[in-house]
Amino acid sequence: MMAAYSKAVLFYNEKSGQSNRQDQRQLIRTHFSEHNIDLDIVVVPKPNDEMNEIVLQAISNGVDLFIAAGGDGTISMAGNAIIESNIPLGIIPLGTGNLLAQELKIPINVKKALALITDGGHDVIDMDTFQLNGRDFILNASVGLTPKVMEGTHTKEKQQWGVIAYLISFIQQILGLKLHRFEVDYDHHKEDFTASEILITNSQATGVEPLKWS
Repeated sequence: MMAAYSKAVLFYNEKSGQSNRQDQRQLIRTHFSEHNIDLDIVVVPKPNDEMNEIVLQAISNGVDLFIAAGGDGTISMAGNAIIESNIPLGIIPLGTGNLLAQELKIPINVKKALALITDGGHDVIDMDTFQLNGRDFILNASVGLTPKVMEGTHTKEKQQWGVIAYLISFIQQILGLKLHRFEVDYDHHKEDFTASEILITNSQATGVEPLKWS
């Protein structure tokens, strides 16, 4: 079956969990070439202004599909840039946790994820986001413990150990856990909390199966 798309831009994060494999990018290029889809690969991350310029230029060139190849951060970056374009975003989960892919039942296997994009039998969904400080977030945002865990987990560790690397960093951080005072201003409401973390999430997936947020 011919794919419904003719021209695509792929945002490819070379530092995501599985993206360091040299054959990964060629596999993706070959797949889209076999489906007669003109593919332009953009290596990310890039500053927001540059991402916005790339998206605007792509739209003017007739691009009808954007793709994020990487982890949840890559998807969020791409989503923020294309949110007003009305062009779908395909996902190739190459990250460590791949929470959004889990939530949307997108295969973690790269070949299967590619087939889902191009086989013509997939669904295109409208997905709610939330806005914080002028940026649109697809998955989650947090302050407190989780950002420290993410910052304390290095790329090489994630590539070598996967999700276990996050668990090791979590244990290291929780040993010195401190409570903080937070003031949260949302939807014309203000509340004060004493907590170790404030998490805003758009997903039930936690990254540790079978645990899910309610």
